[in-house]
Amino acid sequence: MGGKINSIKELKQLAKPDDGCECYIRLNHGTKSSKVIRYFDGTDTFHIIHEIDGSDENMTTDELINSFIGKAISFGALITY
Repeated sequence: MGGKINSIKELKQLAKPDDGCECYIRLNHGTKSSKVIRYFDGTDTFHIIHEIDGSDENMTTDELINSFIGKAISFGALITY
């Protein structure tokens, strides 16, 4: 079992452009929201794939901090597989 991602800095280290970081957000009642997150240092952007439906999006670091993913990190709910 993986561990908690404790900061944006840690996520950036784990979310390599080639492999990405396979993780999930722990939701209420034990459900999970699975993601693959890649970080691109040159543009300071994240590429997030939402595994539930295959949708994806790009976010800057500031956008990610203010998103559901940023909130999950602050609550200790973003977990690596």
